[in-house]
Amino acid sequence: MKVNLTYRVTIRPSGRVLRVRIRREDGLSIVLLFRDPGHFETVTHQANISVAALQALEDDIAVLAQMGDSSFTRADLEIGQEELQRLGATEWGDPQEFNLSFERTSGGTNCVSRHARSILAQA
Repeated sequence: MKVNLTYRVTIRPSGRVLRVRIRREDGLSIVLLFRDPGHFETVTHQANISVAALQALEDDIAVLAQMGDSSFTRADLEIGQEELQRLGATEWGDPQEFNLSFERTSGGTNCVSRHARSILAQA
């Protein structure tokens, strides 16, 4: 199966935290949290995943090592369901659709109200 991964590194007083969102082609997604990119690297190597997927994730880990407070995405990683489970991806959430609206005041760009509504997408 093909998945998209979005990595977000957050710097906290306790250190760097890594959040990995994995989204499947059918829209289901899961968020995995790691105490730091090194922990993600350890889990990745212990997961016994395919050589191609491991190489792609090792490339990502090299980028993560250089990142500060930022994010990046890897699209179309080919990885099996069992491999995802070994990485910790076991409870997938339903796809969601977000509708955002903004109201502009005068000529500025400040938003005075923001309305966000989450609707479960039809499968």
